[in-house]
Amino acid sequence: MRVLVGTSGWDYSDWRGVFYPEGLKSKERLRYYAVVLDGTEVNSTFYRVVRRKTVEGWLKQVESFPFFFVCKLHQQFTHRWRLVVPVEEGELFWRRWWEGVSVLAECGRLKGILVQLPPSLRFDSERVRAFIQFIRWCGYGGWLFIEARHGSWMEAEVVERLWEWGVEWVVSHSSRWGYYFPEVGRFARSVLYLRFHGPRELFRSVYGEGLLRGWVARCVALGVKEVLAVFNNTFRARAVEDALAFRRLAQFQSGVGVGC
Repeated sequence: MRVLVGTSGWDYSDWRGVFYPEGLKSKERLRYYAVVLDGTEVNSTFYRVVRRKTVEGWLKQVESFPFFFVCKLHQQFTHRWRLVVPVEEGELFWRRWWEGVSVLAECGRLKGILVQLPPSLRFDSERVRAFIQFIRWCGYGGWLFIEARHGSWMEAEVVERLWEWGVEWVVSHSSRWGYYFPEVGRFARSVLYLRFHGPRELFRSVYGEGLLRGWVARCVALGVKEVLAVFNNTFRARAVEDALAFRRLAQFQSGVGVGC
C-alpha cells in the first residue's frame, strides 16, 4: 500500500507564521508546500474557470517534485445543474473549464477530478449514471472521485454501483455529515480517497495521532494499493499537521510506502 497526503488548497493567509515562513511571498507558497506534502486539491476550479497560464505557473513551482493535483469539478455541474447537465450548454462549459485543467493532465500531474456534491442531493441512479456518461462522452477517462453528503448515498449497494460505473467513492469524515467506509472483503478498487473535514468543529478542529491511528489501520485492513488522504481542516494549518501525522503513522505499518 502506498500513502499520499495533502490538504485541500494551499494558499491560506492564516498559515503564515504557522506553516509558511513570515517573509514567504504568496506566489512562492506552492513550491514551499510541495517540499513537505505529496499533492493538493485545487479549490479554485470549483469556483471559476482557471486559465492555462495560471496552471502553468503552478507547474513551474512543483517541477522539481513528484507532486499530484486533484481538481474540484466546477459547481456549475454539481450545485447549479445538480448533475442534470444540459448537453449542448454542458459541453461548452466543460470545454471552457477543461481548457486550463487539461494542462495538468497533459503532463501527468492530474490525479483525478473531485465531484463534491451538496448535502441536499439525494442518490438517484439514473441521474448519476447519466452524469458519469456525460463526463466520459466529453472525453475525460481519468479517475473521477465522488464525495456525497446526503445519507441516501451511505449504503454498500450505492457505492458498489458507483464502482461498476468506473467511479471512485470518497470517504468523507466530518463533525457534520455521515460517511460510509467500504467493508473489508467487498473492496476491490486500486485507490481509496479519504477527505477529513474536522472531527469536532468543521474545518477547524485537529484529529491528532490518536484518531488517525484507527484510520490508518482501517486502510491497511482493506488491502488497497493506494490511499489519498486529504485534509480540509485548514484553519491555521491544522490540515498540514494532520497530513504529516497520517503519513508518519502509515510509514510504520508493514508493507506501506509513503510519498509519490
